[in-house]
Amino acid sequence: MPMPRCTRGRRAGRNNYQYFSEETSSAYRERLRVHAGVRHAVERGEFELHYHPKMDVRSGEIVGMEALVFWRHPESGLVSPAEFIPAAEETGLILPIGKWVFQEACRQNKAWQDQGLARLRVAVILSGLQFQQQRAGRRQQGAAIVRPRAPLPGAGDQ
Repeated sequence: MPMPRCTRGRRAGRNNYQYFSEETSSAYRERLRVHAGVRHAVERGEFELHYHPKMDVRSGEIVGMEALVFWRHPESGLVSPAEFIPAAEETGLILPIGKWVFQEACRQNKAWQDQGLARLRVAVILSGLQFQQQRAGRRQQGAAIVRPRAPLPGAGDQ
């Protein structure tokens, strides 16, 4: 399969070549398996959040939480974010995953407050791709604000 050789060759820079090997083929098959698995996990809602407390070392009090997303794989069990986030970023699936993580963390924090627990900050780790999308969205919103709603004078005269 030429894709992994081509990708590896590009990463190595210009004017080089890569040999095909069983290891390359195996790595490519594993990568495809993870990509497909993440896509199915998004479709089936197989993600869950785990909250890690952030402590004030002086007082010993919990001052916040960090929300980490894990994949509850139907056969493999709990999958660490380190194992699937790179594939999610490569495929763009990090965007719907990140949106769900953010919404779920907010929903859970509100539920805790409704139960009488103290208000806590919840940290959510965002992908660089999510920041890029948000910046692009802000630029589009800004463009929509300055875009005239009516045709410019003389625009239809030609």
